[in-house]
Amino acid sequence: MESGVRKAEEEAGEMELGRIGGRQVILLVWLVSFTSLVVLLPAPVAGLVQQDAWLAMLLGAAVVLPGVWAIVALGLRFANQDLVGCAGALAGGGGRVLVGFLYAAFFLLAGALAMRSGAELFATAFMPETPLLVFLLLMGAVAVVGAWYGLEVIARSLEIVFPLVLAVSAFQVLTVLPGVELAQVQPVGFTLLHRPLAAARAILIVAAGLGEAAVVGFFLPALYDPRAGLREGMLGVALAGLFLGVIIFAMVAIFGAWEPATFTFPAVELARAVRIAQFVERVESVIISIWLIIGFLKLALLLHTAAVALAGALQRSSYRPFVLPGGVAMTALAFFLVKNVTELIRLLTGWWVYAALGLELALPLLLWGWASLQRREGRRAGGRKA
Repeated sequence: MESGVRKAEEEAGEMELGRIGGRQVILLVWLVSFTSLVVLLPAPVAGLVQQDAWLAMLLGAAVVLPGVWAIVALGLRFANQDLVGCAGALAGGGGRVLVGFLYAAFFLLAGALAMRSGAELFATAFMPETPLLVFLLLMGAVAVVGAWYGLEVIARSLEIVFPLVLAVSAFQVLTVLPGVELAQVQPVGFTLLHRPLAAARAILIVAAGLGEAAVVGFFLPALYDPRAGLREGMLGVALAGLFLGVIIFAMVAIFGAWEPATFTFPAVELARAVRIAQFVERVESVIISIWLIIGFLKLALLLHTAAVALAGALQRSSYRPFVLPGGVAMTALAFFLVKNVTELIRLLTGWWVYAALGLELALPLLLWGWASLQRREGRRAGGRKA
């Protein structure tokens, strides 16, 4: 175990990722978690648990937290290495390559699904007659540029945009308050308790989206204070769960327990409900435009993380040679993976949930358990020698 730590220490710092602070980690984790769910997934979650959809958002966040804890704890144990480096310290070169390629493929797929969701939203809200490929190419180009400039630039851009997102979200919730009927969200917890299988599936769907917070496993080498990564990572997930819980609560309180499940883009319908004194209407274009900006940042972050994972697997000193090929692959996957938004929702609520949770939750816990076992055995061997 000690040799594994020494090996990790020797390899630490090989790849230049820039430097980010704790507040930026919170925002980056919020970015990747929140935007995974807000576009398409409120509808299927509401279809499963109706008025308890907002509770499913909060419970899904709770499911993700052990995975975030395991990822950061593992990195701290191996000299602030990312997940690929930790796998290499535990299982050698083969483990490094396997884990690196798994996470690179996962983040590319997650980015492709997010890109297709954003393109479908853009086409629906603004230009329904424009070919979808045009939006995908635009989003892919922006993602490549953002990923090329790196984590530090993405984080700083998010710091500029986040106050605007916060203000718009607060404005949206406050302006729809007159239409809120608390009776719509009652009885609280009824569906979760009386339909446990549907509730479990809804929570897992939410957890798979929020679990993209696994990107925190690739932030650790860039942190000014890696020990604070655990707190910031968990706060980012909690913030995303809170945002989603408030938005879905407002959605159910306005439209009722069943109607949100019939919407393709429930968040768009909530934005269209914004009205002030009968003369400020149709502001959904402004709200959706801001969501699309954070969507571009998320795509850049996922592409950057995929490139870092691949560079780590191949032990390269720079991730940049993998950015452009990764962007092309992400865009192609977004175009060819599904035929329409119905297939996209079916994929996001089907096998993708279990594949994602395997890499977001199960594998980090497995690696952490393996590292703990090796450490315990190393202490016992040291005790016997003494």
